[in-house]
Amino acid sequence: MLHYQLIKYGIVGGISTAIHFCTASLFVLLIYESLMFSNVTGFMIAFIWSYYAQSKFVFNSSLSTKKGTKFFIVQAISLVLAVNLASLAETISIYLKIFIVALVLPICAFAIHKLWTFVDDEEKI
Repeated sequence: MLHYQLIKYGIVGGISTAIHFCTASLFVLLIYESLMFSNVTGFMIAFIWSYYAQSKFVFNSSLSTKKGTKFFIVQAISLVLAVNLASLAETISIYLKIFIVALVLPICAFAIHKLWTFVDDEEKI
């Protein structure tokens, strides 16, 4: 069961990345050429999709403000960690940095989501 959840998590993550990229690109093309605004817009739309899809498709969990907040916290921390790890590791190969960001952090985020974000209060007992 766990490996199927990881596969679903990866599929949703891939779709989320595509949504972010396409939204940001369309924003730049059609609305305003700003890296910050386009990426914030892309992130927000991808985040909404990702939270919904992770909740329903991956973790079979109900939607709630509490879980949405937890999901945002995990995603934001993952982003900050990815950026900082990549910039701190100046002497490490760029390919290793890509590996850390692309594989290790999403697996850590998956574990945190499974153990914290999407655990219903009834399940803790």
